[in-house]
Amino acid sequence: MHFIGKIRSTFLCACRECQKATGTGHSAVAIANAAGVAITGEIRSFSRPADSGATLTRHFCPTCATTLFAESSRWPGAALLPVGLFEDQSWFKPGQVLFNRSHQDWDILPGEIPLHDTYRED
Repeated sequence: MHFIGKIRSTFLCACRECQKATGTGHSAVAIANAAGVAITGEIRSFSRPADSGATLTRHFCPTCATTLFAESSRWPGAALLPVGLFEDQSWFKPGQVLFNRSHQDWDILPGEIPLHDTYRED
């Protein structure tokens, strides 16, 4: 994956699907413009309905099954990037926690971070 552009927002997602996908209590996500993300090589995709009623599509490597990015019909034109893919993650500071209603007590979150039971009210 090659990324050119600016990160628009960051968050942690504690929904059950992200917990299953990561094998831990939350996923760490950076949102960027999809036009700034370039993938070389083959990718596969899987779409599913999200709790919000939106469609979430994860794009992954067919060889190792690593999620490369995701797209949501809720945010057209945005790429949801797993922060773990970045070599240097020192820049990451989550701005909020989404789906805190399914947060696991054993998963320690940063202090002083806004918690939203579902999506942030805009």
